[in-house]
Amino acid sequence: MNAPSAPHPAGGPALPPRQIVWTLGITEIISWGTLYFAFTVFIEPMRQSLGYGKPFLAGGFSLGLLVWAMCSFAVGRLLDRVPARKVMGTGSVLAAIGLLLWAWCPSPAVFLLMWIPLGLAMASTLYEPAFVVLRQAWGDGYQKPIVHVTLLAGFASTIFIPLAQWLVLHLGWRETLVVFAALNLFVCAPLHARLRYAVHPSYAHAGTHSGTPLAGAASSGIARATLRQPVFWCVVL
Repeated sequence: MNAPSAPHPAGGPALPPRQIVWTLGITEIISWGTLYFAFTVFIEPMRQSLGYGKPFLAGGFSLGLLVWAMCSFAVGRLLDRVPARKVMGTGSVLAAIGLLLWAWCPSPAVFLLMWIPLGLAMASTLYEPAFVVLRQAWGDGYQKPIVHVTLLAGFASTIFIPLAQWLVLHLGWRETLVVFAALNLFVCAPLHARLRYAVHPSYAHAGTHSGTPLAGAASSGIARATLRQPVFWCVVL
């Protein structure tokens, strides 16, 4: 799990490889747990409290997933130009904003609109940007750290579904969402701000050799080709 030694990145000393893995592992647990897995826990209390139907609530979540998918290519390209600590840190702040809007939720319109920042947060904090970080930091040796981060993140549902159920039972669903917003703002955002690492020479060389940023290479062409496929739209619908 050792990344090759490299000069310190701009803005401060690079984190040791093990700390990068643990930082991403912890933030992935919280991000997946609060933004994705815990949603099912809130359906019934929101239906009882607000009178929204389950199809409407599930539709809002689907809107968030759509925003996530639509923004993933752009986030990948952005990670080749902007330090990951800024992209993922901003994603954690957006997650906190979206969760606070969810806790407030005065109308169906706000419930739908809040999935825009939540979808952006998913695109900026979940597996895709985390794996880009590991690819940048480890170069061609990224497979092992990705396995480690994925194993840690696998505890997200195990931790957050029962935690959300317990908090909803004792605090209420709105208060639980405030707690989740605080976790993103006061735990994930500071941890993401610590993500300083030197880009591995093999990653930098690949991007320079191709003439385009690696994470965003040919992504526009891939997106256009995908959107032309009937199978893609069948899956979406």
